[in-house]
Amino acid sequence: MKKKLLIILFSFLATTFCFAQKNELGVVVGSYNGLSYKRVVNDKFATLTEVGFGLQATKFSDHYNGGGLNISVHGNIDLWDVHINQNFLFNYEISNNLFLYAGGGVTIGYAQEFNYNEGFAKTGINAIVGLEYRLPTVPLGIAFDFRPGYANLTSSSERDVNVSIFDWKLALALRYCF
Repeated sequence: MKKKLLIILFSFLATTFCFAQKNELGVVVGSYNGLSYKRVVNDKFATLTEVGFGLQATKFSDHYNGGGLNISVHGNIDLWDVHINQNFLFNYEISNNLFLYAGGGVTIGYAQEFNYNEGFAKTGINAIVGLEYRLPTVPLGIAFDFRPGYANLTSSSERDVNVSIFDWKLALALRYCF
């Protein structure tokens, strides 16, 4: 009898463990890879901080105004980047253990172009929308999200390039709740 009672008690605690905790730490993979930390502020709001790196091929627009020239250029750019992304999220429970979240945030980091071996300071803003499922028997959350964003890449080289890019991301995160 004691053994059954302990199993029932453990099952109940494991089921509610992730919901009672305020922190989630894990990994994120997809358009970028890295570490993910989510802090639940209250029942409806959370912050999400991620440190990651990724490869990206995207469209850009570049505007040069100097030396009597005023030129706008549009094309494709291939980059790798390292960044920190901070988001503020609104959480909504769709059903038991399944959550919809949406919000926005900022990105800062460093990006480098493959073709010219030129580095850029990266700053940007993004929106975020996704789904998170919290496993009922273990303290794990699995999340999938889409992040459309806009970033500005600024170089300090001789070319003095200022590039604007559509900085979209798709990601799958696995986080431990504690």
